[in-house]
Amino acid sequence: MKNIAWNLLKSDVLLLCFTGHNTGCAPFTHSKRTTLQELFKNHFGVVPEEQYTMAPFMKAIGKSCDLSILRQSWCGLNLANVCNAKKGNPNEKPPTTTHIVRIGCIGDRTATCFPDDYAVGIGVTSCKDGFGCSNVGPSKNMHYRCDYVYGAFSQTAFIYVL
Repeated sequence: MKNIAWNLLKSDVLLLCFTGHNTGCAPFTHSKRTTLQELFKNHFGVVPEEQYTMAPFMKAIGKSCDLSILRQSWCGLNLANVCNAKKGNPNEKPPTTTHIVRIGCIGDRTATCFPDDYAVGIGVTSCKDGFGCSNVGPSKNMHYRCDYVYGAFSQTAFIYVL
C-alpha cells in the first residue's frame, strides 16, 4: 500500500494469500475501482461480494480454531467496530474508533457489537492485544486471535491486485 505502484494501479479485486502465491487464498471483490491507498483511506466497512463469515474465511486461508462460541463476525476490508456495515454506512460518518482490521475478519462471542474476541487477517489490532480498543499498536503481517488465545504470525502474506 505504501509502494508507489499502489498509487497507480486501480482494481476491483484483492487476492489475499497466506501459504503461497496461489494457495491459501481468499479473494475480496470490492467493486470500488480504486487504488489500495485510496481504498484504505476513504472506504470503511467494505463488505466484499464474497460476503465471508469467519469459518469460510479461515478455511480459505488455511487457518482454524474453535468458533462454536462465536455469535457475530464481520469480514471485509477496512473494518472498524461497526455492527453491520450493510445496515449502516460507515462511509457517511467514518468510525471514531481505529480500524480493527484492514483485510480479514473480526468477531464477538457476546453479540454486543464489540469485536474483542476474534480477529484474523492483515493489519489487525484486537481490543485485548495490550493496546486497548482505541489505540493501534504494532501489528504483524498476519494477526490471529481466537477467543481468549492471542497469537500473531510472522509469516508473509501475499496481496495481489487483480
